[in-house]
Amino acid sequence: MARVSSRKALIVFVLGVTGVMAGVSPLFQFPFQWNQPRQFGGFGGASGANAASNALSQNVGGFDFSSSNANANAFNQQFGFGGFGSSAANAQAQSFQSDGPFGSFGASAANAASQGFSAGPGGLAGSAGFSGSQTYNLLGGRKISIAYSNGFSLANGGRPTGSNGFSITQS
Repeated sequence: MARVSSRKALIVFVLGVTGVMAGVSPLFQFPFQWNQPRQFGGFGGASGANAASNALSQNVGGFDFSSSNANANAFNQQFGFGGFGSSAANAQAQSFQSDGPFGSFGASAANAASQGFSAGPGGLAGSAGFSGSQTYNLLGGRKISIAYSNGFSLANGGRPTGSNGFSITQS
């Protein structure tokens, strides 16, 4: 009798997995919900995100000082019958400014980066890139600005492409 129960369980399991592979909801639900449609027709994955920021401002004896920063992150991972993949991103910014009897000085910067890839029946595909800018406020009212970027991609078929840029200005 135990063998018959095992065969029935195997048949139900195979029918359930076959339904998932065909994109049809099976008659039963696994404890970890295999029958929920997801990217790549797969089992599932994980994702998360966070963000933080800080600010400070002070005035001491005629000198002013202020600063701030912010940071944000996110990620995603998925896997299943049709392949697997992952992505992540980060963005951040910082700044400060100091004023006093002899003038003002400050700087700011912002940066962002992201990457993602997937692998499946069509091959490997992915991309990554980052960009940013920085500005410096110098004594005497002069300003220097810098901007930069870089990117890379790999499409199905393995053809990589890339790009980059850089600029600097003074005023």
